[in-house]
Amino acid sequence: MARTNKTGIDYFPLNVDFFLDDKIQLIEAEFGIKGGYIALRLLCKIYSEGYYYKWGSDECLLFAKKIGVEGVSRGLVDEIVQGLVKRGFFDETVFDRFGILTSHGIQERYFEATKRYKHVEAIKEYLLIKPPESINVNINSINVDINSINVNINPQKKGKEKKRKKEIPSNEGTKKDSVESSHSPDYEKFLLWMNNHAPYCSDTKNFPHQISEEELIKLKEKYTGQQVADVIEQIENRKDLRKRYTNLYRTVLNWLKKEYKNG
Repeated sequence: MARTNKTGIDYFPLNVDFFLDDKIQLIEAEFGIKGGYIALRLLCKIYSEGYYYKWGSDECLLFAKKIGVEGVSRGLVDEIVQGLVKRGFFDETVFDRFGILTSHGIQERYFEATKRYKHVEAIKEYLLIKPPESINVNINSINVDINSINVNINPQKKGKEKKRKKEIPSNEGTKKDSVESSHSPDYEKFLLWMNNHAPYCSDTKNFPHQISEEELIKLKEKYTGQQVADVIEQIENRKDLRKRYTNLYRTVLNWLKKEYKNG
């Protein structure tokens, strides 16, 4: 008898050498046994939801609370997640673009486990593999309309001239040497601001992964333009730290989280 239309799965296969995997070994070397334990708990959470789990500050807080182990704080969990993403345990591309935790292996095991389901829901942008043809998969799309979202980095209030100079412009005219692309005018203004105020950060030799238009929108959903501008300039000026990073979006996001803990 076919199973009902549920999203998550009740159990999943776990290799006996899970804790011997180099990715887990590195996490445990950095965070101790709690690193491997949290990685396993994250897999359980993901599979209970489906083939991915949306990750944000609220999810991180709830996850840490539900673990209920002394010494496992929200900050520790977030650091471990960042470490797992960096080492490829979770896919970095979809994490950076959409803030979700998933991987090729997770999706392969999920679709194998759901082959008896009547049908399975999936999001096109989150898929890392092609679902098996033997499964009735209903693939939907996010369909984000960039033009419908205000990506301007506008000042909060009129303030001192010093602060206003740091603000990412929302009405500057574009220069001839600005980046020519199909991006929105607002995003090109952001790129112009980056070139003028953060030349080190805007150089792909220093940060191969820059802040995309979609990622700028995500930042603006939680933080003000002044906050984003301040953090970018902090990174630009911290010559002793900036060489550690290669992903500008994740670096800015992590610094914003630490700087504005209520964000």
